[in-house]
Amino acid sequence: MRSETRPLKGLFLLDTKPLTKLLFECIGLEDEILAPALARLGLKLASVWPVFTETLYFISKRLRGRYDKTLLIHELRKCLDKISELPAAFHDVLGMLDEELEIADATLLYVLQNTLATLISEDSKLVGKARKKGLQAVTLYEFLSLIG
Repeated sequence: MRSETRPLKGLFLLDTKPLTKLLFECIGLEDEILAPALARLGLKLASVWPVFTETLYFISKRLRGRYDKTLLIHELRKCLDKISELPAAFHDVLGMLDEELEIADATLLYVLQNTLATLISEDSKLVGKARKKGLQAVTLYEFLSLIG
């Protein structure tokens, strides 16, 4: 996927680390790199319930005792309102689980197989698995280099 031959458009499915980074940027706790680029491009963003769960766990763990919880929840709600949740039933995903795939990764692959989305992940193994299946996937670093 090259920006000069294929413009960035459509639905972009976020894995845990890109979503976590985006939310930390949104609430002002990390330098803004991803959020302004996404806003400038006007891309549609989505994820799946296991990724939202992992992301909120990592944010809570990192900020425990250092951020007012009520304010954090309020800020996260505003940020998450811009990101759609794509449906994936647990039982539909079970058949995709193996020793290499956690539930979040399996759910992302399931959704990718059933949509025209492009995955953004820092997990190069997951991106590789998606590509082997003929699905659109880029690492976060590839994505950032495309939007330069």
